[in-house]
Amino acid sequence: MAAEDIFAAIEVEAAKPLTAQNDTLAKKEQEALENGRTQVQTELHKLVRYSLRFGAVLIGALICVRFWHLGSPEAWRWLSDEDVQGIDKMLFSSAFGGVVITYLKDVLSPQQQKS
Repeated sequence: MAAEDIFAAIEVEAAKPLTAQNDTLAKKEQEALENGRTQVQTELHKLVRYSLRFGAVLIGALICVRFWHLGSPEAWRWLSDEDVQGIDKMLFSSAFGGVVITYLKDVLSPQQQKS
């Protein structure tokens, strides 16, 4: 008999007509879902910004080391010629620049409105 009461309660809830309160609850649910998506996007953009800043600091350090090895006396240099060539390859490769440019195009482009 207790099982019948549970099913009766479910049927009563399902049989209720749609009201303004149900619509309000649906809107709150939609806002909560969109807010969660927005929070994830915000965190992802923060992570990418920090990564870009970190990459810029690393590239700046590589440039400083490269110029140090270019202009300092040989006694003050600590990298071998192969290591300096590796820095040159890393600085002048287009892979890192391509990633940065692609991300910036996506972020800076106007958002398309959904119809």
